[in-house]
Amino acid sequence: MTAATTEDLLDLNPDSVTRDEVDLDLVREALRNETDLVRDRAAAILLTFAEADPESVLPAIEEIAIGVDSDHINVTHKTLSTVVLLGEDHVDELEPVVEPAVDCLYDEVSRTQAFAARALQPVAEHHPEWLVPHTDLLLSVAQAELKDLTEDLPDEVLEDPEAGEQFRNAAEEEKKQQFLARAVAANLLYEAVDADPSSAPDVDELLDTIEDADGTVTAAMVDAIAAIAEADPIAIEGAVERLIELLDYPAEEVQARTVKALGFSGDDRAVEPLRALADDPDAGDDLQALAAETADWIEHETTN
Repeated sequence: MTAATTEDLLDLNPDSVTRDEVDLDLVREALRNETDLVRDRAAAILLTFAEADPESVLPAIEEIAIGVDSDHINVTHKTLSTVVLLGEDHVDELEPVVEPAVDCLYDEVSRTQAFAARALQPVAEHHPEWLVPHTDLLLSVAQAELKDLTEDLPDEVLEDPEAGEQFRNAAEEEKKQQFLARAVAANLLYEAVDADPSSAPDVDELLDTIEDADGTVTAAMVDAIAAIAEADPIAIEGAVERLIELLDYPAEEVQARTVKALGFSGDDRAVEPLRALADDPDAGDDLQALAAETADWIEHETTN
């Protein structure tokens, strides 16, 4: 049967409905409906369609974007899940959902952040230019502190063996989702800056983000600085000393990316620290070789 009105969608089972039972245009109309229940049902039906055949929902991409931007959390999550499915083979069609999905990275609900992070990862790989207008917001997400949901709970709740464990487990899961959103935002920021270095936030802001960041965020910030330096070495002149300090970072991945950034800077202040890293017996062979080659290159460029 074909539903005559958007309210008729409420009579359908969203988990088993098929395209033969309901017209896509009606689902699109329902996603624009002012009633939360109707929009939620439409989002659920659209997700079922996408699970069966992602391409079939492409005509509804504008309505999907509206759903992502919804103030109804269930609608947002379901439409973001649809975007995740579309990202597997139809990432070229996702531009309309990028802005609302980036906004979701800064949502107060960490689960929404995690959904958005998954939805945006294919965009970073295939269309980083779509992220260029959003570098400031991405930086804000990367800088966000992880929230501890147990902070404001009464002591008697946390001291209760069963309830306390449940809340601590939930808080730990919440932190993991916040961490994912922050790490993804940092990598999205790098991809945007790499695509268009002129879109980069202030270099000092990128460096300040590193101060309290984990290795994933730090690596992405250093990559962004390297992308800036590759386009304009003078732009990171004031960052060289702080980058040199990162040569002592406890993770070789960050050290290697820092070497790359210093190489693009072409600044002779980095030569001796790079040679020290190249001679460090605790550094891996590849890192030592990269540091030596970079020091040689900078020295050659600055003395000839």
